[in-house]
Amino acid sequence: MAVVRAAQGWERVIGGTVPPVLRPLMATVGLAVTGQYVVLAFFAIYAVRELPISTGRAGLAFAAATCVALAAGPAGGALSDRLGRRRVIAAGLALQAGACLALLACGPRPVPAFAAFTAFSCALTLRWAAQQALVADLVGDGARDQAFAVMRTVFNVGASLGPLLGAGLVLLGWPAVCAGALAL
Repeated sequence: MAVVRAAQGWERVIGGTVPPVLRPLMATVGLAVTGQYVVLAFFAIYAVRELPISTGRAGLAFAAATCVALAAGPAGGALSDRLGRRRVIAAGLALQAGACLALLACGPRPVPAFAAFTAFSCALTLRWAAQQALVADLVGDGARDQAFAVMRTVFNVGASLGPLLGAGLVLLGWPAVCAGALAL
């Protein structure tokens, strides 16, 4: 019921109808991206203050994590063609949750923390190709433009709300940030 009400709200924002078949995917993407950006927005600060590493090393580690995550996108697309969209999306969500748990468990050790962060970053790009392919599978040719626009808007809203939520959680400490991301 909440998903239906949320979709009706989106319909007012975009001035069109959200296909009912997209509503569960919208909710999944919105929550997952919000959770992802709770962590992404504050990990650099955590790395410099708590691990502690220099800002230069943090930047290099972020760049390395991004390069690895970029490779996960095409892999996610190929896997979604082979194994199915929903399975790859579920695997990406499981990777996100597992990496978040690893971030909690590794404590102030830079190498395990950045390994977990790299896995966390890969979760989004792994899911993204499968999510886009699932949108194309679920809606007809005439509705794809609007469906992709709605999904991108959901992503952007999650990417905007995540740091806001994270800002409140960071006041409670890094474990609260990870717990908040896991809750989503």
